[in-house]
Amino acid sequence: MLAVMGCVASTSWPTEPAAVTTSDGVKSEKGEQASGVFVSIPSVVGLSAKDMDKKLGKPTYITKITRYPEQMPGEFRTYKIQDKDDALMIRFYRNRAIKFTFSLPSSFDTPERALLSTGIDVQGAPPDTTAPLARRWKERVFNGVAFVDVAAIKDFQNTSKYDMVQAEIR
Repeated sequence: MLAVMGCVASTSWPTEPAAVTTSDGVKSEKGEQASGVFVSIPSVVGLSAKDMDKKLGKPTYITKITRYPEQMPGEFRTYKIQDKDDALMIRFYRNRAIKFTFSLPSSFDTPERALLSTGIDVQGAPPDTTAPLARRWKERVFNGVAFVDVAAIKDFQNTSKYDMVQAEIR
C-alpha cells in the first residue's frame, strides 16, 4: 500500500520534496518553492475521485468505463489546470487514482524539467527507454511512490520541447 503525501489546495502549489539536480545541472534545494510545479502527481497518486475533486476542483469531464469488465469499476476524470480545460486526465480504478496524463501548460527543454513540473524527481536516473519523442522510466520509485511507468513526451509540432507527462502506478 502506498502512503500518500499531503497536498495543498489547488490554488497553491507544493514545494519540491527534496534537492533536485537535472541532467542540465539545474539544482534546487529542499523547501525551495518549485517554480513551475503545476500539480504534484506524487502527492495525489492513489487518492479517491472525491478527494481528487477537493484538491483539483470540479472535473471538466467524467467518462465512466463501461465496455471493458477487467477495467471496471473505473472512470477517467479530466481537470482544468491554469487555462487548459483538458490539461490533466486521471484514470481511476476502484476509486483510486492510478494513471495520469498531463498536457503541461508550458513546455520544457529537458524531460527532467517536464517531470519536475509535475513534482516527479527522477534523481538523475537515466531513462529505460529513449525514443525520438519520449523518455520513459519503468518500474521505479520516485518521491516515495512506486511507479510502473513515468514518461516525458515531446510536442509533436515542436520536437525540441517536452509538453506532456504520463505516470502510472499499480
